Amino acid sequence: MKVKRNTLLLLACLVWGAAGFNILRIGLMAYPPYRSVLNFLLSALVFTVFQIFIFGKLVKKHTARIQSYEEERQFFLKFFDGKAFAIMAVMMTGGIGLRTSGLAPERFIAVFYSGLGASLLLAGLLFGRNFVRAVSAEPTVQKNTKQEGEMSMKRYMNMALLYAVLAMVGGVFYREFTSFNDFTDKTALGVVHTHYFLLGMVFFLLLLLLEKNFSFTGAKTGRILAVYHIGLNLTAAMLVVRGVSQVLGDTLSVGMSAAISGVAGIGHILLGISLVFLLVQIRHSVLEA
Repeated sequence: MKVKRNTLLLLACLVWGAAGFNILRIGLMAYPPYRSVLNFLLSALVFTVFQIFIFGKLVKKHTARIQSYEEERQFFLKFFDGKAFAIMAVMMTGGIGLRTSGLAPERFIAVFYSGLGASLLLAGLLFGRNFVRAVSAEPTVQKNTKQEGEMSMKRYMNMALLYAVLAMVGGVFYREFTSFNDFTDKTALGVVHTHYFLLGMVFFLLLLLLEKNFSFTGAKTGRILAVYHIGLNLTAAMLVVRGVSQVLGDTLSVGMSAAISGVAGIGHILLGISLVFLLVQIRHSVLEA
């Protein structure tokens, strides 16, 4: 089966993101008895080493490889090469082996898996960012031809699919994380999946319908949507940070709590500004139709 070249970046995002989320989930589930400043620093060190020396380089390498393909449609497994598939297989086999054999102590599982999983999840998100950049950079004109309109609708459909997956991941993480920690109160984690579902999947499905009827996509739409993506994911990330601290019972300092609220506020502002610009653009197309 062949897919568009840029879709390979989306597939890499989904595969790496799912693997990273699962490894991070295992590490976080083992973490509660070993929470300490030293262990947090060790997890941060693992994350940094893997991100700088392995996953960060792999993201750049495979993004450049995918974008260098001359033919627009490629076999769907080409989001990785043989070496990358081998690395993924070794990591999965080794991780499952360590976990089931009992050779690695729980503290190692908590510290190492959390850092590794976070780094792998970030690599998946970076592939997603590169996918968004790639589709946003594709040239559009103010008045789309039929073919250009179809390309825009496909991009909106891909975005809806991506956010649907993120919504499901957020929902599963909320359920499993609170269940493991016997947490029954309200938490910010409970609205992460609804943000991705409504402001992500449903939003881009609506854009698809509007594009089909009014062909509103223009030269500035890509830049506007890039700001929208940043705002949405910044907001969701801060909800996760605050939600995890609530479930774990960590008391945030006044400064840290204010910083989280401030960053989330910036995300909401970016969402609002980009939404207004997008609605203005849609309005012009509707009036001219």
